[in-house]
Amino acid sequence: MRSFLQDLSYAARQLRNAPVFALTAILTLALGIGVNAAMFSVVDQVLLRAMPFPHASEVVQMAVRSESGGFSPTSLPDIRDWKARSHSFQQIAFYTEQVPTLGGTASPKLVAQVVSSANLFDLLGARPMMGRTFVPADNEAGHTNVVVLTASIWRELYHADPTIVGRSIPVNGLPYSVVGVMPDGFAFPANTGGNAIWTPAPVDDKALQDRGSAMMSVIGRLRPGISIADARHEMNSIHDQLRHEYPKDESVDPVRIDSYSDVVTGSVRPAILALDVAVFAVWLIACANVAGLLMARGNTRRREIAVRAALGAQRGRLIRQLLTESFLLSLAGGALGLELAVLALHLLKRYLTNAIIFGDQIHIDVRVCAYLFVASCVSAILFGLLPALHASNVAPQEGLRQGAAASGVSQQQTRWRDALVIGEIALTLTLLVAASLMSTSPVTLPLFSSHRRSRREWHLSSILFTGPCWIRSGRYLESSLRG
Repeated sequence: MRSFLQDLSYAARQLRNAPVFALTAILTLALGIGVNAAMFSVVDQVLLRAMPFPHASEVVQMAVRSESGGFSPTSLPDIRDWKARSHSFQQIAFYTEQVPTLGGTASPKLVAQVVSSANLFDLLGARPMMGRTFVPADNEAGHTNVVVLTASIWRELYHADPTIVGRSIPVNGLPYSVVGVMPDGFAFPANTGGNAIWTPAPVDDKALQDRGSAMMSVIGRLRPGISIADARHEMNSIHDQLRHEYPKDESVDPVRIDSYSDVVTGSVRPAILALDVAVFAVWLIACANVAGLLMARGNTRRREIAVRAALGAQRGRLIRQLLTESFLLSLAGGALGLELAVLALHLLKRYLTNAIIFGDQIHIDVRVCAYLFVASCVSAILFGLLPALHASNVAPQEGLRQGAAASGVSQQQTRWRDALVIGEIALTLTLLVAASLMSTSPVTLPLFSSHRRSRREWHLSSILFTGPCWIRSGRYLESSLRG
């Protein structure tokens, strides 16, 4: 521990004596680590975190496959037959969405209204923060004028009124009694975010009894031990039975069943993963840049390292000291990268809030900070190990010669330096080409559909973002050709 503290103190002095080198390396690392942390926040929130209800892997969405391969609306009589004949599900629920005006305040607001079966919240395992959710009687005629609010609407429109339960509020001008408020973070369907209310569906409405009147989305919770493939096989058997019983009303297309979380993230998953690969390439470019800087600086420290070797320092001890300097640079780059990650998230959320599920909830948290620390440590190894190996491999008699610090580098060092330059240029060029293709690709189209000029701005920002890396690579190539 004492020797490690000595290494830290010595490394800090060395970096303080070379402020231009240290600042350049820290800024480069901050760029690579920061954008990766920002992108990890997006991936973590959208792809890695579970849906905001327990045992989300058991929840599936199902319907007859549409012509586009999606989910067709389902009629209430079909849903009843599915419930009665299937054995793969603990529960089956249904819902549809409307956009009414929610009043009861000085400024009425358009919100998403989810009209659902009474068992929707029970199926999801969701519990209210205040009051209750629906009971079976709420779906009966004359009892459907009740509403459940999200926590954000409760705070924003009704100023967190603790007596909101039992209060009557107008929904499209009709009085509804508030029976419950859901906790923060709950959202269903996921695309509504926190801007939704739930009301029970009038299942006795004559308009819903027609088998040809399909307007409902259907979800189910699988029984333990039942796979999606098993449920799909059973539901298609039931669908074949219904086709024979009601040939005029039933579709010939099969029933599709998918995990609800996959349905929610499926349209944006390829785009997010593509962007994640792009920023990973930027991180590799940043590590290559700093490795090149350290190799160049190692040549200026040949005499210092030779003196330490002549005084008895083992090569392992020298490598540890040089890696400690790399570790300090990485920690400083990670700290600055945290600030850049916050800024990058601010820019990303402009595109992602309305384009992806839970885009408005993306933020820096403990998991992102832990990722930053790990990324900093890995960066220290990636860019620091090779220069440390080369810098420590100096014969004392050669390093102590007059002018050793300015002497030429070995052929092996030249090859490694050229390999770094070539790899950096290849990554940067690949990133530029990919950015140009992604700006017009249908894979990333979901991320830009909410902004008129988003694709043009993305293309320009990508060029500006990778431009410094390209220029820096060109300078390295020029110096290597001259050397």
